[in-house]
Amino acid sequence: MNGQQFIDALHQLEDNNETGPIVGLCAEDAEITNPHVNKQHARPQGPQRFWEQYRSTFDTVHSNFLNVIEADSSTVLEWESEGTLKPGNQPVNYRGVSIIQWNASDQITRFAAYFDTDDLHVDHT
Repeated sequence: MNGQQFIDALHQLEDNNETGPIVGLCAEDAEITNPHVNKQHARPQGPQRFWEQYRSTFDTVHSNFLNVIEADSSTVLEWESEGTLKPGNQPVNYRGVSIIQWNASDQITRFAAYFDTDDLHVDHT
């Protein structure tokens, strides 16, 4: 497994709202988390809910990857995402890092994204 497979699946989610490719990368016991949610999302429905919630935050979104680091069974992605938030179509741009761990079957066992949640707040002033 490599980071490019994750990136391709994420772009399908962002561009076409298709959760199947990214959810299909997850192992049965995958743990998925970020600072925007207060719990881990484990299978069977967890990854589906996590990625649906991610995509439903935005009217439009696209992630660009600045660095991809591969090592054994881990991938580290440095990224910048931009788009428009729901509701109100307000522009958003935020950066972060994601860490992905893979098992021997090339499935994600752990996905953790780290970013400043303040960057996703809508300013209503």
